[in-house]
This record gives sequence, C-alpha cells and structure tokens, in this order.
Amino acid sequence: LYYGNVSFGSGLVYGLKILFVTSVGGYLSPSRAALGAAAFGMAESLWAGYFPVEWRDGWMYLFLVAMLILIGAGRDQTKIA
Repeated sequence: LYYGNVSFGSGLVYGLKILFVTSVGGYLSPSRAALGAAAFGMAESLWAGYFPVEWRDGWMYLFLVAMLILIGAGRDQTKIA
C-alpha cells in the first residue's frame, strides 16, 4: 500500500513510536506523555547529529522498551484507600 508521500512501512514506524511514547509517558497523564514525546524527539535529533542514522530507529525502540520494563506496569493504577 502506498498513500501519497508516506508508505506503509514509514507509517508503521511512526505509529509504533507514538504507541511506545504514550505508554511510557502514561495513558492517564497527557502532560507527562507530551513531555516524554518532546524528550524522545530531542533524543532522536541528537542521535541523528552524532551517530549513524541507519541505527537510530533500532536504538530508539530499544530505549523505549527498556523504559517500559524499568518503569513497570503498575504506575498508572489508582490507589484504593
């Protein structure tokens, strides 16, 4: 499938990044997710400036998966008194 200037593969890459960034930032806190997305975008830009661009997506996915593992799944649950 090919739609305009975005192919299926590049759309999938952007969609997966959005899914990972939102899950790391937290579904219940949009401001935290927005700050995390901004930090992730800056990290991607710095990577493109200092390291090979071919490895950028792989390392960014690895970083996001590591963040998901380190943060843990129970952080978004509300506490019951």
